[in-house]
Amino acid sequence: MNPLIARARLYLLAAAALVLIGGIMFAVARWDSAEIDRAFVEAAARAAAMPETPPLPPRYWAPTAGARPGTALTLQIEAAERLRTAPSVPVQPKATGGKPPSAAR
Repeated sequence: MNPLIARARLYLLAAAALVLIGGIMFAVARWDSAEIDRAFVEAAARAAAMPETPPLPPRYWAPTAGARPGTALTLQIEAAERLRTAPSVPVQPKATGGKPPSAAR
């Protein structure tokens, strides 16, 4: 068999496999997008079927002057915060009597 023909058949087979894989990927993508569309249509239908409710007034939270904890609890929170943020004491090196650390050994 002519090696040129064998190579052409191999390229043709590879191209057919790539087209098949591309077609499968395209079909799966279309299927997924159609599934998403169906989900949105179903959600819209459910929302349309729900009974009408009157609009509620806006809700928000705003602190007031009396919205602070008691003084005892405030002192406890501040003490815990001071302990949590207190810097640690640095470790002092041993005194070597004026000699460099390498000569002290």
